[in-house]
This record gives sequence, structure tokens and C-alpha cells, in this order.
Amino acid sequence: MGEIDILDVLRAKNSNHENYLLKDHILEALKQLYIFINYVNKNKNNIDYPYNEKFYSQLAKAIFIHDLGKVNLHFQRKVFKEDERSLEGWILKDKTKKEIDHEILSILWSCFLLNNSDDDKKIRTAVVLHHYNNYYINEKNIMEIIQDYPDIVDYIDFLYNNREYVKRLVNDLIDYINNKINSGIISDALNEMKNGMDDKFKNLKELKNAIKNHDDDITK
Repeated sequence: MGEIDILDVLRAKNSNHENYLLKDHILEALKQLYIFINYVNKNKNNIDYPYNEKFYSQLAKAIFIHDLGKVNLHFQRKVFKEDERSLEGWILKDKTKKEIDHEILSILWSCFLLNNSDDDKKIRTAVVLHHYNNYYINEKNIMEIIQDYPDIVDYIDFLYNNREYVKRLVNDLIDYINNKINSGIISDALNEMKNGMDDKFKNLKELKNAIKNHDDDITK
């Protein structure tokens, strides 16, 4: 039996929904951005807000990252019916004991997909708040958020220990999207994340060390 293409397995929703695969869910969201960009360009004389390529690029990155935290066994089990499940030997099986909100896990993907500029911090904020949660009303820094989820270290280990496989997943997902959407702005934004991954996986180890050392500032 050949190796399963993980992009054809990972789900963002259960199979009762349209575009339930994670790759198609992200693709559809980016298609809506593409439509929005074209609409603004055609009607820019009637739109006061100064939308620009930087804004679109940030939004494209946030859309791409926002649901990557669904790549975890707890979530995937929820969106597969019992008769569909065959995940026990899944290569991306993480060891987190309790389910962690996927938007929190998505922030960990941003550790190797983004840098730490002010713009990147805005993208992370958009990702963590794309569902209503406690952080809408209880403002916390990254360490305080992470400390709400003790098992998050297991997910950091999962990403780091499987980094070659994770890199291939990200690369394949970006290639899939770029083949479906003809947008230089979106493509450039995704490729920027893709091309910068190799040097940034060390950020996960630094984050884990900061957690262990109870460092109050892990944003540097």
C-alpha cells in the first residue's frame, strides 16, 4: 500500500460540510481574499480605506496559518466518523493528552512561518482571535496564553520532531494553493513563508526552553 498523501486526509470540518478537507478550506478562504482584492482594485476610487499590498500579504499569511493547528490527532478524530477512522498509526500523531484550541496550536506553526516584526505580531493576533475565546476580554501575552495549556509542550515537540514531514506538508499545501489561485500578491506572501522555514524551526526549541525556564518574555 502506498504512502497516504496527508493533504488528502487532513480535515478542517466533518464530511457533511463543503470543502471539508483542510487544504480546500484554506484554499476557499484565500479565494475570497483574491475576490476581495479584485473588487477593491476595480472600485478603488469609491473606497476610502487605504488597502494596499502589505495589508493583503498579511491577510494571506493569517488565512494560511489560521487553521493549521487542526493538524492534531484530537481534532482529526472529532471530524472523522467512527467508520471513517484509521488514524491510530498516523504519522502525525501528537502526544498531547488533552485537546487544545486549534487557534492556539496555529500560533506554534507561526513560529517557523513568520518572524517577529510588529506586522507578524498583528498576524498572530488575528490568528489567535479568529474564533471567540477568553483572549477577547482577557488580554494576555504569549507566555500567559501558553501557560493556560500545560500540554502545549508536547505539541511543540511534535512539530519539531516531525519538522521534515511538517515542512513537506507546508510546501505541498502552498504549491496546491498556488496552482489554484493566480494571484501574485497571495503567491508571494505564501512563498515568503515557505522559503524562510528552514532557519526558523529552532524557534520552537527556544520557545520550549523559555517555557521550561519560566521566562516572562519569549517574544525576542
